[in-house]
Amino acid sequence: MLSESDLYILIKLLTIISSVAPAYQDFKTRLIDDRVWSLYIFPYAALVYGIYSGLIVVSKVYLGIVISILIVFVMVIASKFGFSLGGADFIMFIIISPLSFVFEPDVFAVNLIPGFIQVLLLSSIISVIYVILKCIYINRSKFSTEHGFFNKLKLLYGYWVYEADDLKEIILEERNGLKFVTPGIPMVTFIFISMVLLSMLDYIIMFY
Repeated sequence: MLSESDLYILIKLLTIISSVAPAYQDFKTRLIDDRVWSLYIFPYAALVYGIYSGLIVVSKVYLGIVISILIVFVMVIASKFGFSLGGADFIMFIIISPLSFVFEPDVFAVNLIPGFIQVLLLSSIISVIYVILKCIYINRSKFSTEHGFFNKLKLLYGYWVYEADDLKEIILEERNGLKFVTPGIPMVTFIFISMVLLSMLDYIIMFY
């Protein structure tokens, strides 16, 4: 029979493995095949087993469930006003939320921040770094010729193109036939990376 720690590790591994396909598809094309979401039946099966065997306290899952419900509520309300909120990203958050309690590295043997918040914060930080680094690379020849602090700052979050890629770029401004765009964020990919990094941190803390 599995121990509590073994079950946590199993759920963590199954969640990460199930996230490989959507993370890859999101990074490559920003289009995720709906069938890949069925892969999460494996970590959820382990979660249900843990609850019914008493190895997982249901209260640990409550926060994630509440967050999932809130995300669904936000999506429904936003759709009433005609807003598109990036369906795959929200589906990923909805799926991961109830499982996120296993992604809580013990800092000084205390879980200070809920797993979902850790995943959300880390994926957001990775997103900011991604946008800045990509824009620096694309605009690398323009920093020396651009005048003004704010114009240089603008080059850190966007760049000018003739035609925008609707799947991978977001138009912020149009001027003289050019479009100023910011890179679209493969959030599903970054959630996957965040879970991997938090798992690595957990094992480092555990062994050292």
